[in-house]
Amino acid sequence: MPRGIYKRTKLCKKRMSLSKRGNKNPMWGKTPNKKQMMCLKKGQKVLKGKDYLQKLRKRMKGNKFGFKKGHTPWNIGKHHSMETRKKMVESHKGKVHSKETRIKMGNAHRGKKSFFWKGGITPKHLIVRTSLEFKLWREAIFERDDYICQKCGRRSKKGDNVKLHPHHIKNFAQWPKLRFAIDNGITFCKKCHDKFHKIYGRKNNNKVQVEKFLKKDKPKERWYSKVG
Repeated sequence: MPRGIYKRTKLCKKRMSLSKRGNKNPMWGKTPNKKQMMCLKKGQKVLKGKDYLQKLRKRMKGNKFGFKKGHTPWNIGKHHSMETRKKMVESHKGKVHSKETRIKMGNAHRGKKSFFWKGGITPKHLIVRTSLEFKLWREAIFERDDYICQKCGRRSKKGDNVKLHPHHIKNFAQWPKLRFAIDNGITFCKKCHDKFHKIYGRKNNNKVQVEKFLKKDKPKERWYSKVG
């Protein structure tokens, strides 16, 4: 049938695209060479080849997300079944990345390498608080205190509304060298943390203030007796 005589409807075009999407595509798993790449540009039929990936990388250079503008991915509108989702969840259970891997993952998308880079407009204190070093410090404080608020004694569990906060004994802003010192941290829940700062403010915080704050409901074992 000659081209250009019959106009296809939108529904017909959609069905045609769906019929040759993913592994139904005749190009699925094939790699065109130089001649076939020229055929691709001209819209002609493409045969087998080996240099497809190299040419594709050059063609896609400068495109962060790997797709040309206006291109619709083959998996759009498709969803995993509940059985597949359960298998995916179970396959990832118990897997924990090492500290070295987490540092590498963090550095891979930090600063100018990040997709959300806007020229360094983020404040310095936010950069520190969202860094991996801060996360590791927070985890170390929680593990030392057994995930228990040192004021009210509530433990963080699944399904509870107890949200734990790591509190800097000597405050974050005025003591930058002690930001990641484990001895300079204590575990509070959100309510107790807010209560502490309402009483003593957020400047010139020290160990004496924490001791006074904890004396109102004194537990059997004090946190600072373990720390020293």
